[in-house]
Amino acid sequence: MATHFVPSAKLADLEARLVNLDSGDAEVVRSTIEEFSEKINLNEDSILNNKQSIINDVSQKKVYVKYLWCSYRKLKVAKKEMSGLKRSSPTGLNITLHSIREGRKQTLSDCLKKEFRLTVNILRNTISPDVYEGIRALTIDKDNSPKWNPATLDEVDDEKINLVFKPLEDDIELHIPETEENSSHSVQRGLQMRVCSSLCVEEQDYMGRIKELQELLDQVRTIVKPDCSQDVLKAALSVLASVHNIEL
Repeated sequence: MATHFVPSAKLADLEARLVNLDSGDAEVVRSTIEEFSEKINLNEDSILNNKQSIINDVSQKKVYVKYLWCSYRKLKVAKKEMSGLKRSSPTGLNITLHSIREGRKQTLSDCLKKEFRLTVNILRNTISPDVYEGIRALTIDKDNSPKWNPATLDEVDDEKINLVFKPLEDDIELHIPETEENSSHSVQRGLQMRVCSSLCVEEQDYMGRIKELQELLDQVRTIVKPDCSQDVLKAALSVLASVHNIEL
């Protein structure tokens, strides 16, 4: 999703101007970009040209997911996207919408912390076991018929959705140092951020590899239930390894 259209021929000049700004203030950056931006002339057959009013209306609806589903089905547009929505977890759809809406007002640091909380709380089955049901249906049994719980959008409890966004225990919470590199005042130098954790290292020797895998297993044990099946344990291990970019 973009906020401004800048022709390719002007990108180099825009980049040079941004790099040389004396301020990282959001308004200064925005006004600078607007100097180089141009109005977009949409093609007559563009979906944005024909359905923009509907898209604007949908994005403001409190029951966005259900309204989107009904509107797109009626208009017979975005069939591929609608097919994906129909197969998705109702709980997952609501969590995604909530996260997108929150993200509009959050910093990058806030978004990273939020995404980490979502990952941990979802893997803990805080409000629904859908993540494991999806893994079972797609990668274990491969029947492609997940049994979502709850099964429909109408059954999703909005109050429960808030639970997966709550802060974690302090020893598990993702702590990102509030340094100058993470602040908005470093825009002209480019955003540089490193999230350090014991699961991510640049150079690994043999013993470091063993320690890394042991820590991954320890983290899995804090998320899944002690009496879970071997398949669930394997699925959780696979998901966490993917999240932390660890090759098993």
